[in-house]
Amino acid sequence: VDPKNPRVIYVGSNELLKSTDNGASWQNLHMLEGEHDVVFDPSDAQTFYLINNSGIWKSSDGGQSFINLNTGLGIALLQAVGPHPTNPNVAVGSTQDNGTIVYGGGFAWDQGRLGDAGNGFYEPTNPRKVYASGHYTDLFRSDDGGKTWLLISPATDSTDRVQFYAPFLKDPSQPGVLYFATHRVWRSQ
Repeated sequence: VDPKNPRVIYVGSNELLKSTDNGASWQNLHMLEGEHDVVFDPSDAQTFYLINNSGIWKSSDGGQSFINLNTGLGIALLQAVGPHPTNPNVAVGSTQDNGTIVYGGGFAWDQGRLGDAGNGFYEPTNPRKVYASGHYTDLFRSDDGGKTWLLISPATDSTDRVQFYAPFLKDPSQPGVLYFATHRVWRSQ
């Protein structure tokens, strides 16, 4: 609640919503980042800081626009890490809201695919091929070590029950064979 105007309310979970009439109507501010907190500037009611899954953002106009304050801030909520099959200095990481990231042995991870990522792994016999899962039935493949990504989602039944991060695994004994699970298990050919 705006400390200077109690009619102004901000509510967030996956999106950030704003009401200027005690909650009678709501405006979507289009921040899809998993909102956690709003901290108001005590000297300016139009300025607040939004803390969410991707870091910290500042609005100076009541939420109509946001400035990214994350430059140099290295944060990520990792869901999984897939080590390279032959190089211990390389890995693929799957993050909540910040996508698939690739570690190449340096100080920082490189951004690969944006969005949610549940699991990521390398093809053992061809480590330039990387797989990653998104949310629900979104599956991706990179043929260039994680620089570019193709959507490869299977043609599952739209009525399948599925977790937000559905299980997605490589077969440990058969290169190129993948498993994906909704309420049933799917196997690649």
